[in-house]
Amino acid sequence: PNCSVAGVAFAWKTLLCWCTDDVELASTATDLGFLSFLGCFSLYAITEQFRNTRIFLLQAALSHIFLETVFEFGVVPKLDPKAKPRMAL
Repeated sequence: PNCSVAGVAFAWKTLLCWCTDDVELASTATDLGFLSFLGCFSLYAITEQFRNTRIFLLQAALSHIFLETVFEFGVVPKLDPKAKPRMAL
């Protein structure tokens, strides 16, 4: 249910990387933006007033990790076979 934020980021990242020549730079910039959003949002989640956003934040972060793995090993090789993998197994 709350993984839609990560799903939108995944779709946006795929579209951006498809439209650009530098897949690695576009991928890194998109990750930086999404993780900055999560970081800033988590500052509000630690307060008691916004405690009900913690579940949303956790689900968005975990689904982002999953979709990042799918992107790195499924999408990047199709968009740019010469791109260096940023994740190691």
